[in-house]
Amino acid sequence: MGKHTFFGRRIALLVLATAALALGLVACGGGGGKAASVTGVKITASVAELEKGDTFAFKAEVEPSNAGNKEIEWSSSDPSVISIGAATGAARAEVVSAAPVTITATSKEGGFKKEVQVTAVPVKVTRVSVTPSNQIISLNGTIAGPLSVDLQFTADVACKAGLTLDEGQKTVIWESSDSTIASFDKSTPGLATLKKAGGPVTITATSVQTPNIKGAAGLTVAPPPAKPVESIAFVAQVPTKVERGKSTVIGFTVLPANADDKTVTPSSDKNDVATVANDGTGAVRVTGVSVGSATIKVTANDGSGVSANHQVEVVQPSAAKVYIAGAQSISTGSTANDNRWADGAVWIDGERQIIFPYDGPRNTGNNGRSTFGYSVNVADDGTVRVAGHTYKQISTNSSYADPALWTKTPGGEPRIDRLPVPDSPTGSVEVGYAHSVFVKGSEVYVAGRIYAYNTALSFSGYIPAIWKNNVLQPYSITSTTDPGAFASSIYVTGNNTVVTGGQSSSSYGAARPCVWIGGNIQILSSLPGEVQSIFVVEGTNTLYATGKHRTEVSLYTYRYIPMLWVVPMGNPSGYTSVQLAEGGSESGGSSNGMSGIDQCNKGNSVFVDGSNVYVVGNVSNATITEQARMWKIQGSGQPVETALSTRPVSNALSVYVHQGDVYVVGYEKEDASSGLTPRQAVLWKNGDRQPIGDPQLKMMYQDSPFCSVVVK
Repeated sequence: MGKHTFFGRRIALLVLATAALALGLVACGGGGGKAASVTGVKITASVAELEKGDTFAFKAEVEPSNAGNKEIEWSSSDPSVISIGAATGAARAEVVSAAPVTITATSKEGGFKKEVQVTAVPVKVTRVSVTPSNQIISLNGTIAGPLSVDLQFTADVACKAGLTLDEGQKTVIWESSDSTIASFDKSTPGLATLKKAGGPVTITATSVQTPNIKGAAGLTVAPPPAKPVESIAFVAQVPTKVERGKSTVIGFTVLPANADDKTVTPSSDKNDVATVANDGTGAVRVTGVSVGSATIKVTANDGSGVSANHQVEVVQPSAAKVYIAGAQSISTGSTANDNRWADGAVWIDGERQIIFPYDGPRNTGNNGRSTFGYSVNVADDGTVRVAGHTYKQISTNSSYADPALWTKTPGGEPRIDRLPVPDSPTGSVEVGYAHSVFVKGSEVYVAGRIYAYNTALSFSGYIPAIWKNNVLQPYSITSTTDPGAFASSIYVTGNNTVVTGGQSSSSYGAARPCVWIGGNIQILSSLPGEVQSIFVVEGTNTLYATGKHRTEVSLYTYRYIPMLWVVPMGNPSGYTSVQLAEGGSESGGSSNGMSGIDQCNKGNSVFVDGSNVYVVGNVSNATITEQARMWKIQGSGQPVETALSTRPVSNALSVYVHQGDVYVVGYEKEDASSGLTPRQAVLWKNGDRQPIGDPQLKMMYQDSPFCSVVVK
């Protein structure tokens, strides 16, 4: 037993000794225990882009992994763009640069390198948030009429923590998913215009720098709470009487002003006495049918049941008076050549009043000089006004036209106002004509022409003139550099002064027919011509203009054509033209002037009565020297022509419709061969020739297309 134990111990000691020897050899560097050499470098952590101001820790390792020297040194090809710690690899983007920077890792042992390209880029937008978010805007019943409310949105544009965006990088584009409810059409960023109730609408702010980053908010525009009509009241001094066959307008007010539905339905308790219809917002038109009393009622349409009553009395119509402006010839001898002067006059129911007496010398030098009343206006208060001209005496044999306005108030004395004209150069005269008068409230407007001088441009000639309350207005409708222009008719509606006439130009020569609306000109034909008269239908905002234009048949031979133009005042260039007759031709004259027959073949006056348009004027052709005509256009129909006279020479100068009766004034001549044959003034009623109180009434002035008639 003991022998075996001894032998085993000796073997164990031998094994231990051998192992110890092996370990010793390893510790002394012998065999495979020596450190490896560096053979390369690899980068283990890097980025392709680095935002300005941001940092990044680059990492690298030497190869092989058991290399003895693991030290690495970092470098940047442009430290001013991207700097890097040589020992740490901690990099920072200093500035933005389009060119990439080379970041290099170099091993201490062996100088092995590894490179990466890194670009310093601007700070990026990471988030856009919009405030207010999910907003509900209530109108609260405070908005009346079309909605236009501003709501300011703001955008919070953010980036990576620790970085800073420049102000320019915070710019966003604002958009609405429904621009009919909310739109961004103003210069202030984020300012939305709310246009109507509705929603929800998505409001989006998109980063300009980083378009894939957006912010959004919801918006709902809530309608105001229901606002019913609370009261209806007729305006003060509303008419209580209306004549049979006539109409009057009754105004009323619906309260509150922001009621949802302010429309009303009018009614009459006795339609056989008075009928009623809406006449625009806040007014009804009452028409007398028969003598008696009727109750006019206006009822709110919103279901509130609110209404108001007004009692009207229909009375017998007062006798209408016929007012005519023109001239009365003066006879000073027994020969035709002696009858060459005339006085401006007005006739009221046939009773003549001389309004512009010609008090100049009746001699050869002043032969043919006449005063004239061109246009008559009768105001609601009964004041009669006539626009025309007197003659101002310059010397024994010389006198010149002077624009004037005659006024006669009820019970007052007549007054003549000389309308001012511009100062003229030394040795020259001041000449003017007043062709049309219009009254709106307390304002009196007159249109005509004056002789103007422009010494700087060596220019002189007629230009349109407008007087307001006897004060000459600035040259707002034409330039004093273009001669041969005039204003023939004037009407004032709303804030617009509407004037018609003719406008010549250095570019197109002879005058063209035109209308000025609020000072803006609309040429109505490319052909030479003129507009004589207008009628404005305020309910439709449409004006009717009549006159003529001419076409050239051959050299110095022209065809003059009577015309009607229908002009929508909101879109004057959309006018339509209606040729009233074929017209006639005459030789003579020049390519840029009117001659001889220019008083023929034209519309002189227009009047609109309901759906009927009446135009009067004259025609001339190979068989007719000059003959008065009336054209009637019903609705959209064609003109229907009526001859008013069978005399050798006649002309219709003005038309007025009163209670269905059509009144026309003009003149006739018995002899077409002599220019000195007296012209006999004529009044036609419904086509029949009427006496007007003076069988010897004559008009000697050769150019007299501006006589007018009013029935009131």
